[in-house]
Amino acid sequence: MAHEIQIDEAVLTISMDYFCKKILSGTSSGKVILQYLNPDGTIAETQNIYSHKAPIYGIDWAHPSFGDMFVSGDSQGILRGWTKLPNQTDYSLSFEQTLNSPITSLKFCPNEYGCSFAISQSSGQVTVYTKKDPNSNFLAEQPYLAHNGGCTSVSWCPAIPPTSLLAPGIDSYNPKRLATGGCDKCVCVWRHNGHLWECEHRLEHHTHWVRDVEWAPSFGMPGLRLASSSEDKSIVISTALFANLKQWQTQKIMFEEIPWSVKWSETGTILAVSLSTDKVHLLQEGVDGSWSLLKEIDREME
Repeated sequence: MAHEIQIDEAVLTISMDYFCKKILSGTSSGKVILQYLNPDGTIAETQNIYSHKAPIYGIDWAHPSFGDMFVSGDSQGILRGWTKLPNQTDYSLSFEQTLNSPITSLKFCPNEYGCSFAISQSSGQVTVYTKKDPNSNFLAEQPYLAHNGGCTSVSWCPAIPPTSLLAPGIDSYNPKRLATGGCDKCVCVWRHNGHLWECEHRLEHHTHWVRDVEWAPSFGMPGLRLASSSEDKSIVISTALFANLKQWQTQKIMFEEIPWSVKWSETGTILAVSLSTDKVHLLQEGVDGSWSLLKEIDREME
């Protein structure tokens, strides 16, 4: 059951926790708003908790196996981590860092890789932070330049490949991969070689800034898939089979408005596209591999 989450200012980024019981919203005024959900999806409680002094463009929960914590980042380059211990009622600031350019996106990695998150910045850089154990602080890897002109978005590739369904109990993970979108009109796929991040693929199918990029879940799929949205009023769905990860097939879908963001369903067969006109298009994949409009949601009409 879906319910409207009323917040009286512009929400720039959201994140739902692992158990779907709490929602974090980062706002244009710099507020971090925490909402608790009832079992039926209605709002049980809203808290205007911690504030930045600038718009928040990145916020995400850590996996609960690493504790009750989240990280937020703003347009002044302020990165903050928040933690609530079992005997506490409120979240407290656990770390803070000031960076040299605005943070544009922030995502925690799959928990199979540990307690790490990646951030993208308007400088074009991407940085991965890792917390080695519960008593340590997050430490940054060496930042790398992902996109000239600015990096707008970052997304982690799923850790568990489809083959794990055929051999349960065997620890077999995909290599660490990130996808990034930038102001150079490109989507880049980065693979960690054990020491640093290398650009594995550079997908050049957009003609304007890439606004968002998102990996699809890997369960039941014969390969890797990601979606990207752009200022050129298009989304591109890129797919590479595990049998040949060097060859990517793409499908480009045009819209009348600019698609701001993309989000996959748990099965990876439905893609939600948020448009600049406050509409959401749900696209569904057919048996022939083509994509069609399943539903259009117009929030102004609700």
